[in-house]
Amino acid sequence: MNRLVAGFLNNESFFGRLMTKIAIVVGANLMFLVFCIPVVTIGPSLAALYYVMMETLYRNHALNPFKTFWKGFKMNLKQGILTWLIFLAIAVLAYFDIRFSSWAGGIFSVFLVGIYIVLAAAIILYSYLYPVMAAFNGKIRDLFANSIYFAFKKPLRMILLVGVEAGAAFLTYGFLEMLPLWAFCWFFFGFGAIAMLGAKLLLPLFKPFQEQQSSGQTKEMEPRLSDDDEDSLEDLEKLDL
Repeated sequence: MNRLVAGFLNNESFFGRLMTKIAIVVGANLMFLVFCIPVVTIGPSLAALYYVMMETLYRNHALNPFKTFWKGFKMNLKQGILTWLIFLAIAVLAYFDIRFSSWAGGIFSVFLVGIYIVLAAAIILYSYLYPVMAAFNGKIRDLFANSIYFAFKKPLRMILLVGVEAGAAFLTYGFLEMLPLWAFCWFFFGFGAIAMLGAKLLLPLFKPFQEQQSSGQTKEMEPRLSDDDEDSLEDLEKLDL
């Protein structure tokens, strides 16, 4: 009986590995919330959150989420802040354009379609930008270009990833009577869980590109993930969406 319990609680058992991943998600989620407080650091915080999740899956063993988050945050600080400020500028401009077009009416209502398209494209692009930033080191223009490439390489994955993010936002703001529950979820694991799902969907797309970097076939972007264990990606590659 003792052996059965010990085996069940062992770090290498299914239960142990599951609890380890949950602890990593919760720890990284808390770090993300703290580092988002200045607002302008939301970009590098997102990149750091994805860095923790990708390192967890790439290594396929336990890691310190606090130390790994801090490492990812420092690596992406400048580019993360700059790209986030660009997104904020787009969002603010779109907001005022929507308000003005709705108020003016008439021919200005036609512009609403274009504004919504631009805003949707920006959301899709930024859903991929920070995972790409977490996995690769490159110039901002290369990060944007590769985000577009990965987004449309597997459209079904793009729909799933953006759909989960949009669905989570809809549940939060669409059912305000359950706000205490949503606040609890977001505080402890919401952002981390979405990042973990994104890492599972995107790592199989990143792996071939990272291997090209490691072999020196291209130098536009350098991989950032560890080479400790690539076996954890074999099961992910079966998700050929």
